Amino acid sequence: CPLFDAEYIFLQIRSKSVGETISVNITCPDDEETIVSKTIPISEIKISVFDDHKNEVNITDDIKLTFDYPLLSSYNTYNNASQSEMAFIVINECLREISWGDTIYNKADMSKKELDDFIDNLNNEQFEKLMKFFETMPKLRHVMEVENPKVKSEVPLEGLRSFLV
Repeated sequence: CPLFDAEYIFLQIRSKSVGETISVNITCPDDEETIVSKTIPISEIKISVFDDHKNEVNITDDIKLTFDYPLLSSYNTYNNASQSEMAFIVINECLREISWGDTIYNKADMSKKELDDFIDNLNNEQFEKLMKFFETMPKLRHVMEVENPKVKSEVPLEGLRSFLV
């Protein structure tokens, strides 16, 4: 089960067992100090899918990577890793295949070292293209409007942790 689906299911179970609203404290982005308390009906929290999201990433004219989504069962694998370690772990975990011209290399047929070497040899531009998959993948998301005192801002809340803190 993809992580975002598991988060959504967990939130729906919480709505039936604890209550159909969640109270959150949001720090206003205009001054980074004022904290506003808001109540969100759980029924309004949805999985957002971004229009520019694709599971295939062209890192060159000849090389295309195909990804699966991070799974709930993999969460513990990268939960305690540093930010940079987590990026490489998640990429390795989610990479399904590499298409190089007409040749397709399935992840299952590659060694961990081959995958690590391939990812380590990506340049910054290629790595940024790859990271766009993760930045735009579906996620549990709700946008809140906060006011401080006359400045209105929209604050996106993403991921289960945003709603259960």
